[in-house]
Amino acid sequence: MGDDGETAVRELSHQEPTGADGEHRFELCVSGDLPCFDGHFPGDPVMPAAAQLDLLVLPRVSRVFPGLGRLRGVRALRFRRPVRPGEPLILRLRRAPGQEHEVRFQLDDADGRCAAGTLLLGDGGPP
Repeated sequence: MGDDGETAVRELSHQEPTGADGEHRFELCVSGDLPCFDGHFPGDPVMPAAAQLDLLVLPRVSRVFPGLGRLRGVRALRFRRPVRPGEPLILRLRRAPGQEHEVRFQLDDADGRCAAGTLLLGDGGPP
């Protein structure tokens, strides 16, 4: 991810975990200036699924869970609703219970779930 992605995704807030679930909650807003919106789709911009992971989810996973290593795979990944520029988003991250190198995420807009899945992290071995 380059500087363009980092500056075009505004992090409005980050709530540290307060309960037993260990959930981190981020409020985000994505600028329409991101190159991934160019041509995807003219007149009705939608953030591609890979960009959602690369620009919204993975940088925050690395920041709040720094020792888990790189992304090795994903499980139960679903993209349900489009992510559009300028719409407020809520990203929730939490460690999967009993799974040392797994992080669950949920990405929501005001109308519901946009994406969710489990990220498999680590530095070696098959996912």
